[in-house]
Amino acid sequence: MEKTKAFTMAEVLITLGIIGIIAAMTLPAFYGNYKKYVNVVILKKAYSDIQRLFLEFKVDTVCYDDLNSCFPEEGQFRDEFAKYLNTKKGFHEKFSQPTQIEVNLLGTKPVHTRWLINYSPINSEGNTNKLLIAPGGAYILGFELNGGRDNFYQLRENGKVSTPPNYFRASIVIYTDSNKVNDVRDNSIRKVSTIGRERFNLFIMSDGQIIPNGSTKCKGGFYDCGDVTESPLLCDTNNPTQNLNNGSLCFGKIIGDGWQMKY
Repeated sequence: MEKTKAFTMAEVLITLGIIGIIAAMTLPAFYGNYKKYVNVVILKKAYSDIQRLFLEFKVDTVCYDDLNSCFPEEGQFRDEFAKYLNTKKGFHEKFSQPTQIEVNLLGTKPVHTRWLINYSPINSEGNTNKLLIAPGGAYILGFELNGGRDNFYQLRENGKVSTPPNYFRASIVIYTDSNKVNDVRDNSIRKVSTIGRERFNLFIMSDGQIIPNGSTKCKGGFYDCGDVTESPLLCDTNNPTQNLNNGSLCFGKIIGDGWQMKY
């Protein structure tokens, strides 16, 4: 009778040890790439949702061509669009009271590693930022930066600077991981969004254009509508200048790279 060959216990243990070492070396990279993929999928959906919802908002408010005419006051369009999503489209508030959240800059440099941002409930008095969770909780939208008539940026149209300047009406921030948006006063939670990883912003202009920050349509600027092809260090995990805005232009880079997070 032929004797059946088998692995010895020592051989099995050695093999398992090798597999464990390989797994320990590759799993962090695999998880990091998977996390990037998930963030981009959510970002793409949020971008598509904003385009659709903004079109519906314009139809419902009968405002098609010039947001300055329909909503002339400072911050008015931003506030009305936020209320519309809250009352008509199922977006609900992340916090029921004034809140301060923390965001980190892209990269690991120790200097200027975070921003603190104030948000208030929808019906708060004064000119305040708003924070709303999308239906189902897939992402959070922040309505930031005042969009008054004195705030305008020159965009590129067909490679040339737009004339007259195109007024900026609102900055919409997309947080792709709702678990990383927390009140800094809650010391039990330290998960924080990173600009260019889980936090991205776009601009809605007075003529209704929606411009992702970092787009080649942007001219100059940094946080306020900058072109990532002109300022690549503002989406660089190894930014040697430790710029306070690092990560702010990553939305444009992701789109330019075919909806991939190549950094």
